[in-house]
Amino acid sequence: MRTTAIVLRHEFLSIVRKRSFWFMTFLFPVLILAMSFGSSFVTDLEGDALEEVLKPSAEAEIFGYVDRAGLVEQLPPDVPPEIFPAFSGEGEARAAVAAGEIAGFYIVEEDYLATGEATLVQDDFSPLSAGSAGPLFEYVMNYALLGDAAKAAAAVEPIGDTRLQLVSSPGEKTDGSAPDNGNAEETPQSSAADPSFAAIADLVPFGVLFILFFVITTSSSYLLQSVSAEKENRTAEVLLVSVKPRELMLGKVLGLGAVALLQITVWIAGSLLVLYQYAGIPDLAAVGLSGSLIGWLLAFLALGYVAYGALVAALGAMVPSQREGTQLLFVVLFPLILPVWFNYALTADPNGWLSVALSLFPLSAPVAMITRLAAGAVPLWQPLAALVGLALIAYFFVLIGARLFRSDTLLSTQAMRWGRLVDEFRRSGRA
Repeated sequence: MRTTAIVLRHEFLSIVRKRSFWFMTFLFPVLILAMSFGSSFVTDLEGDALEEVLKPSAEAEIFGYVDRAGLVEQLPPDVPPEIFPAFSGEGEARAAVAAGEIAGFYIVEEDYLATGEATLVQDDFSPLSAGSAGPLFEYVMNYALLGDAAKAAAAVEPIGDTRLQLVSSPGEKTDGSAPDNGNAEETPQSSAADPSFAAIADLVPFGVLFILFFVITTSSSYLLQSVSAEKENRTAEVLLVSVKPRELMLGKVLGLGAVALLQITVWIAGSLLVLYQYAGIPDLAAVGLSGSLIGWLLAFLALGYVAYGALVAALGAMVPSQREGTQLLFVVLFPLILPVWFNYALTADPNGWLSVALSLFPLSAPVAMITRLAAGAVPLWQPLAALVGLALIAYFFVLIGARLFRSDTLLSTQAMRWGRLVDEFRRSGRA
């Protein structure tokens, strides 16, 4: 055990002393927020486009219109004529463009009601405006057709944010009232009603999904780099003089597991600091990060890392170089990529058949099950069953890794082949 502890300490310190490790540790939460808020930010920009163009400014480009169909009897009350001037004919409008008074103009064709077609005429070609109408023009035409400013504005963006609610969701009432779970303290209603709390709570499933995926895959890649690099530079020959192969493997797996635990600790502590000091949120449970969820997260992280760590350690022992190991790493980690691909199913329909299948399959369970638990209510037997299945597969992979992580494989320079893998496994069984 002493040699295992020495290997553990070496592996842990070799990673945490790297600037790149701390850079990614602190940068990763920022990337998660950027990916989570990115689409919402773009949507908000689109939703605010009409409001922005209704504010006259010296820098804003002015467009006009020529109404050949005779539909625009008057502009909406909140649209000043100077920001969307009318012209009696195309010649007059073209003259205004040539004089620099307007940037372009729309022509409402005579058969507009039948075809919905309009023409945009402007001096310079703009790929952003080609093929689409501006929000102000849409607003004016909606008002001309509907005669109501509120309906016209709503028609520019008829659907805002939508929420999915399943009929079969346990504990939910169709009238929108809170579920009656017999324990008022388990569901902080005042927090759930706060829009800022709800917005942060919506990000939690995506956050835990990417965090689990990132930690397990990164730690596994560190392990592969460590083993394959020692093979390439012949350090393994020196180490095996004083360290047994299985002690070496155990020390590496535990050391890089401690690195993964450190990252999770930093992120949880950082989340607490941000929520308490800056977001004004009283506790993590208010946004869906309950103590039980964190407990499940740590359990699935530990077993998921052990399973993939043992498998990657065996892979590192079998491949002759780090380059070949990196190419095969995608195959090993592919089951963890599936929940990332199907993240919408896990968050929008956590009890759908695809979500249940991904979360019960042991190799995708570490990421999929935690995402489901963060997204909605899950029957207790399912995370328990997933945890048991993951524990069994982790034990199986540890046995495989222990069989393949031997002196002859660590010192071998043969290429990785499936036939050789079977031969090595049979040889270790006879040893």
